[in-house]
Amino acid sequence: MGLGTIEMGMVGVEPVTTLVPKLQAVNLPYVFTDRETTYSVLDGEIGAEMVEELPEKSGIRVLGYFENGFRHISNSKGEINSLEDLKGLAIRTSESPVSLSIFRSLGANPTPMSFGELYTGLQQGTVDGQENPVSLFYTSGFYEIQDYLALTRHMYSPMLLVISEQKWAGLSPEIQAAIQEASDGARDYERQLSQQQEEEYIQKVRDEGVTITEPDLAPFIEASKDVYLEFEDAFGADFYERLLEATN
Repeated sequence: MGLGTIEMGMVGVEPVTTLVPKLQAVNLPYVFTDRETTYSVLDGEIGAEMVEELPEKSGIRVLGYFENGFRHISNSKGEINSLEDLKGLAIRTSESPVSLSIFRSLGANPTPMSFGELYTGLQQGTVDGQENPVSLFYTSGFYEIQDYLALTRHMYSPMLLVISEQKWAGLSPEIQAAIQEASDGARDYERQLSQQQEEEYIQKVRDEGVTITEPDLAPFIEASKDVYLEFEDAFGADFYERLLEATN
């Protein structure tokens, strides 16, 4: 998209954080705890500020933050009801530095692995578990090889609808406005649909025999509360404080 070869696309947040470090704040543990507040922040000034440098730095423009859901932890060893249950488990994460830091703080053994290799890695025991939204846990068939799912909600994971800045610049203001309006409408519909599907997927996972636990999150929040210190230089203490004020 930066080159203009592809005009639009839907991408995960993690790869884009290397281009605009402020976006790393989205992945900080338990910054976002409910969807309504999350949407308000991401659709407002703070969400825009996180990606405002993208067009100049990479040639892509964010049209909106779409829903991918809160991330949870599955594994093949046993129920996770406390931090002690998570201790030492090899949990596959993306290569996001924030993800790695979160799971180190929780006492697990974070193991970066490409998503394409994950099913095999779980099947062969290369890793004990993984962390993703429930929708991905179900649609990827992880319930076939993972018996336990803990609803930890440790990170909110949006997707970005982006457009090539070259393409955008070549459009009339009227067409730009129409595309943005369509993006906003699609975003709102997709978020509503995603919430409905999450409830359905949780039931489907349970029907497949997966044991689902809902641990007390207070110890998880406490254990990971200082993760932001590792990344504060990337987005600044002032920005972090404004983000906290907006989400609390």
